[in-house]
Amino acid sequence: LAPLKEKSGLLVERAKAWESAAVPAGYKPVETAAVLKRLVKQCKTVNKAVKKGKSDAVLTASITTAHDIFHEIMEKCRE
Repeated sequence: LAPLKEKSGLLVERAKAWESAAVPAGYKPVETAAVLKRLVKQCKTVNKAVKKGKSDAVLTASITTAHDIFHEIMEKCRE
């Protein structure tokens, strides 16, 4: 979890950048935008947990949720 603890802020920045970018061809625009919004929110939650020094178990659960949301985009948002 060391990389997560060191770069959780970057995770939020990248998620926000992805949310602001145009939805790539081959993805459902409305569905993708909605899931990206959830991803940004979850990445912020992860970052806050890191900053508050939450336990490794809490961080693992939080980043796993973000990972699952990412997979929603990769699997469910494709046309």
